[in-house]
Amino acid sequence: MIRLLGNPKTLCTGLSRRDLLHVGGLGAFGVGLGDVLEHGRSQAAESSDVARFGQAKSCILIYKYGSPPQHETYDPKPDAPSGIQGEMRAIPTNVPGIAVGEGLPKIASIADRLTFVRSLTHPFPLHGTVYATTGIPKVDTKIEAKPRDKRQWPFIGSIVDYLDERRTGNSAPAMPRNIAMPFMMGSKNEYPPLAGPYGAFLGTRYDPVYTDFMEKGTRVAPAVRPGKSFHDPQLSIRPTDRLQLAGTGTRHSDVSPHRFDLRRSLLSQFDQARRWLDE
Repeated sequence: MIRLLGNPKTLCTGLSRRDLLHVGGLGAFGVGLGDVLEHGRSQAAESSDVARFGQAKSCILIYKYGSPPQHETYDPKPDAPSGIQGEMRAIPTNVPGIAVGEGLPKIASIADRLTFVRSLTHPFPLHGTVYATTGIPKVDTKIEAKPRDKRQWPFIGSIVDYLDERRTGNSAPAMPRNIAMPFMMGSKNEYPPLAGPYGAFLGTRYDPVYTDFMEKGTRVAPAVRPGKSFHDPQLSIRPTDRLQLAGTGTRHSDVSPHRFDLRRSLLSQFDQARRWLDE
């Protein structure tokens, strides 16, 4: 199991908050929450301390660059003209008055446990990756495409890494504080990686510890340039495909030998995760 430090208290499901973070990491191996629940059913104990939920010390940010639009997911427009509401119809959720896109039936069944925020926007004619992941107040095409632009602000995970290091005095924790999966954003198409999740003026030592997906996706998708295509791992992969830590053959000058060894340890834990589930 991939080790994650933090409070070991269990939730009402019998899983600890660490376990839920473990699931996020195991998704790269084709393993979902249901698999882990089934595996740990005999060991999971019911907790009566539900009121304490919400004090987790870790957070998973799922950022879907170029994902489906809001009117096909969490903010459908069933009463809008056909040119606005799109091809996907709305379906009701288990909360009266709230609908989602028809492609999200499982989300619809647990809507009472979710918070939908439909008011977020930005004024820039871009995907807004830098704006969304760093909070920088003004962006343009150049800064969106240059991870090392001097104007960049640090990624929120990099800020947490920096502040926690100052709080604890520990520059090389047993588990890196800031991990990004499955690969560097934008690195699987014909263009350079996109800006956003980096340490910026804090320094490259606060960049996320990136994993990389070295296999090919099983489905072909059109590339940005006309007439080009590529095997997109975001669409489909094999159950046997695996991640490795990016850049394991080299070490940046800002990364200490100890921190580099920790990255290798994390890679070893990825390798062991599959065997843990098969036991």
